Amino acid sequence: MRTMAQGRVDPRTFTAPKQGFSGPVRGWIADHEQIFRERTMSIAEIEGLENLRPEDWWRVPAARRDASWAHEVFLMYSFATWHSANAHV
Repeated sequence: MRTMAQGRVDPRTFTAPKQGFSGPVRGWIADHEQIFRERTMSIAEIEGLENLRPEDWWRVPAARRDASWAHEVFLMYSFATWHSANAHV
């Protein structure tokens, strides 16, 4: 790939630190809010996480649901999904 890209992209691309990328998480949540809401709300039922307040994530006004908010909700959604699939193992 580097050989193919030489002369076509800025040479600094090859020496720059890795940056990664993020998927369109806010859009996924917005398009499927009910699913995300239900799954993240189930976190409060997990033993040891009773003090977590997932309802607070959903009180954030839509206009203030930034990338950081979406990242947190997505992480909790992923954890809740994993937990429901593995809690009885």
